[in-house]
Amino acid sequence: MELELGKEIKKEEIQPFVDSVAADANPKIKKIITESLEKCLIEGVPLKKAIGMTPEMEEMLYNHGYSQFQGGKYKMALNYFNFLRYWDYTFRYNFAIAACYQYMGNYSDAAANYILCIYLDRANPMPYFHLYDCFVKLDDYLAALKSISYVLVLTENKSDYTLIRERAQYEYNHLKNVPNTNKIEKVR
Repeated sequence: MELELGKEIKKEEIQPFVDSVAADANPKIKKIITESLEKCLIEGVPLKKAIGMTPEMEEMLYNHGYSQFQGGKYKMALNYFNFLRYWDYTFRYNFAIAACYQYMGNYSDAAANYILCIYLDRANPMPYFHLYDCFVKLDDYLAALKSISYVLVLTENKSDYTLIRERAQYEYNHLKNVPNTNKIEKVR
């Protein structure tokens, strides 16, 4: 039995579906799955709410993922943050995912996720700053220059970002003075 996404699902279709995909589950689990699916598919309740995920549970999972990240276990941290992003598509989770990819040396995926962060919070200079680093590592200096330029624009006259602005100015000055070359000297 399959539920066809994109078409209206009737309540009476859910139980046979659950019986087919969770045949070996105990009746209590099947009931929870059925009720959660009914809430989501029939009533339109977000899945996170339907299964009872609380903000405290999310915070606990985030903290555990952050501990993994701090311990250098970036792949494990990435799993936690991806799981959380599945439930709630936020700047915080996307930024954490981008950082994991960056520290794993996967600069393309890191850049893609920093760009998602920019979409979610255009006024935050931090994704642009980290995006700059990814583009430098990817040898895309024009994109790197644009990214670091945005950091300077977004941090202008903002005392909260004094340190990041100074760093961005240094990076910008260094990068704009590099003659047409495929490599730039590592600044950090």
